[in-house]
Amino acid sequence: MRHIGENATYDPSRTWRIVTASGNLTGTFTGVTSDFDFLDPTLIYSANSVDLRLVRNDVSFDSVAVPPAESHGQWH
Repeated sequence: MRHIGENATYDPSRTWRIVTASGNLTGTFTGVTSDFDFLDPTLIYSANSVDLRLVRNDVSFDSVAVPPAESHGQWH
């Protein structure tokens, strides 16, 4: 499963219900990834649902920031 986030403000620790079944679930996703550098995804399984939790990790904003000169000289 892959989380592809929208441009928005995210709570640094939030859970979303992504699957609900009327009976018991069988099987699991093979894993979970996210395109957000600062949030780690985790899947939480119960008998009849799957939740996606995004939790703020320890990646610093400075470690992935690109100075304006390196972003094709465009400043907005």
